[in-house]
Amino acid sequence: MSSGTLPYGKYHRAGALGEGTYGSVVAVYDDAGKELALKMFDCDENNETLELGTLRELSILRLLRESNSHPNIVEMVDIMEPGEEGDCTEGNLCMAMPMFRA
Repeated sequence: MSSGTLPYGKYHRAGALGEGTYGSVVAVYDDAGKELALKMFDCDENNETLELGTLRELSILRLLRESNSHPNIVEMVDIMEPGEEGDCTEGNLCMAMPMFRA
């Protein structure tokens, strides 16, 4: 099963949305002005690796990215590897997804 291609885009940080067990979520926008949510995954403090739950979440969403996805499962728009300090990823692995506002 193919997982499709991801754009590996550049994003500009707009503001914090919240924090959770595996990291934080911030609002970002791309160069076209589309608003997205960026989930930034924290590394394990002891050995600087990702939590098993993080890897599991990313793997499952990657598999569900194609036509077999369910409307109640968030779309994975992009994945960014840890970048340099000072960019919108703050040195963390990140996943971009559509922004949903209540």
